[in-house]
Amino acid sequence: MGEVSIFSEIIEVPKQAFLGVVEAFLSEDRTLYLIVEGMTVKKEFGCDHCGAGIVAWSPDDQHTILGLKSEGDSLERKIVCEKCKKENTRYWVKTGGVFLKTG
Repeated sequence: MGEVSIFSEIIEVPKQAFLGVVEAFLSEDRTLYLIVEGMTVKKEFGCDHCGAGIVAWSPDDQHTILGLKSEGDSLERKIVCEKCKKENTRYWVKTGGVFLKTG
């Protein structure tokens, strides 16, 4: 037996049209699956050794809190300062739940 896909079509919808698309799908007696893609986040901090600014991007959309200490299943990253060439250790901590942001 071949592979079965639950998706008949995947579409990307701008936020202005989202409610209209949902209403149209549901009024036609369809099943609508919502897949929300997260984005990585940018964090800035000062080098532990020289104070120069360092930019770091989260490794995924779940580990979005940048910390100095390891917590739970955090991900360790060693980031080299471009100015002094020394290593800075930071930990990406997993966000505790689903957050909705509008703006």
